[in-house]
Amino acid sequence: MLESLWVIAKQYSLVGYDPEYLVPSLPETTFTKAFDDATRISSQRLNPIIPIFWKIKKLLNIGSEKRLRVAISEVRDLARKIIIEKKQELKEKTTLKSVDLLSRFLSLSLSDETFVTDIVISFILAGRDTTSAALTWFFWLLSRHPHVEKEVLKEFMKNLMNQHQCMMK
Repeated sequence: MLESLWVIAKQYSLVGYDPEYLVPSLPETTFTKAFDDATRISSQRLNPIIPIFWKIKKLLNIGSEKRLRVAISEVRDLARKIIIEKKQELKEKTTLKSVDLLSRFLSLSLSDETFVTDIVISFILAGRDTTSAALTWFFWLLSRHPHVEKEVLKEFMKNLMNQHQCMMK
C-alpha cells in the first residue's frame, strides 16, 4: 500500500524522480547531506556575531562559505541530472504520458535550463521540510485522539491483510 502511494506521489510530483530516501538499508546520499548543509549554512548567515563575517568568508572562499559553495554545486548537479534524464525520457517517448510538472515545463520549451533547475530545487526544498512537519503534526494529533488512532490502525491492518492475501495467490 505504501509503495503504491509512493508510486502515485512520484508520478504526480514535480519531477517524477524517486531518490529512494525511504529505503532503510541505503546510507545517507550525497544529495541529502549537501541539501542539509546548504540550508543550515544559509540560515546561519542570519545569526552572525559580526554580520559582515560571512561575507568575508564568502569573498575568500573559506570555512562554511566554501562548504556552502560545494553543497550548492552538488544540489544543482543533481537537479541538472534530473532535468537531463527527463529530457531524454521525453525524447524517447512519442506520447507524453508523464504528468509531472517538470515534463510539462520541458515540453513547453519556454524556460531556460537555469530557470527549470531553480524550479526543481525550490520544489524539493518546499516539499522536504513541509512533509516532515505535516507528518509530525499528524502523529501528534493521532496520539491525542486514541479513538481515531484505533480506526487508522484498523484500516491499516485490513489493507495489510488484503495485500498479504493478494501476494499469497
